[in-house]
Amino acid sequence: MSGDSGLSIIPEPECNQNSALPTLSSAKSPDSEEHEDWSKIGMAGTFKKCITLCCARKPVKEEMVKDTYEEAIAGLKKLLSEKGELEAAAAAKIRQLTAELGGATGNGAAEKPAFDPDERIRTGFDYFKKEKYDKNPALYGQLAQGQAPKFLVFACSDSRVCPSHVLNFQPGEAFMVRNIANMVPPFDKTKYSGVGAAIEYAVLHLKVENILVIGHSCCGGIKGLMSIPDDATTQSKSDFIEEWVNICKAAKAKVRTECSNLDFDQQCTLLEKEAVNISLGNLLSYPFVREGVVKKSLLLKGGHYDFVKASFQLWDFDSKPLPSITLL
Repeated sequence: MSGDSGLSIIPEPECNQNSALPTLSSAKSPDSEEHEDWSKIGMAGTFKKCITLCCARKPVKEEMVKDTYEEAIAGLKKLLSEKGELEAAAAAKIRQLTAELGGATGNGAAEKPAFDPDERIRTGFDYFKKEKYDKNPALYGQLAQGQAPKFLVFACSDSRVCPSHVLNFQPGEAFMVRNIANMVPPFDKTKYSGVGAAIEYAVLHLKVENILVIGHSCCGGIKGLMSIPDDATTQSKSDFIEEWVNICKAAKAKVRTECSNLDFDQQCTLLEKEAVNISLGNLLSYPFVREGVVKKSLLLKGGHYDFVKASFQLWDFDSKPLPSITLL
């Protein structure tokens, strides 16, 4: 592997295990500053021996493995601490190798390397740039001039229900707001100003034509709402979540009243959809949303994504207020 950083992986000629061994090599000459610093800390030979042990097929003595690994890890960490100007790619590779060596067991077998968040982010962006950005210069050139999305989408923060994947939204198509249980609170300039700012910006400045609220299957926020005791004297067990999901407590009351014969999971499924309708109703409490609906320049839509069955339901909201429910 090679890149702009000059980092490369080359075969290790001294290993005869029928597989190339990874070693760090700079694109510069062997007597470059990086080579000198590597040699100065006196661990190049130890590191090579350690890598060889990692690939060796024959058993090695436990104490030898332990000593070698510890020496190599100490050397690699010292290199990172002393050579602060190492290029990012080289430093990332050293951290990866350090993690792999640190995960080796006493019998010489390596455990699964620890998850490297920096590497995951880097490779993710590399893929995006090569496979998306570089292959569609017209789209990203247009987006550099501004955005004109057709949708404002409210979706859950759940990692399984990203709207861009589920509905194949392309960059610039949808202005997103994601939160616990995809809820839209009623208009309130102080209590829910963050959500209000997003709605105001999307409707008045971006001129979106559709607002879509998407519920989903197996929603933890909805299950949490359904599990809250009706006894108001019960002390809340959370700092934020319980108060937030209670935005849709009217939907919970409706489901419990009309579907008392169903079990808990079935009620939760219905609540996932009914909570969407409450959120759509709450959108009408925002004056600029209500004005857009009346002028027919703005449509409100509800959706429900079932990732267990791979199905998606879509419905229009007719802008009529939902029946009021008295909470005891």
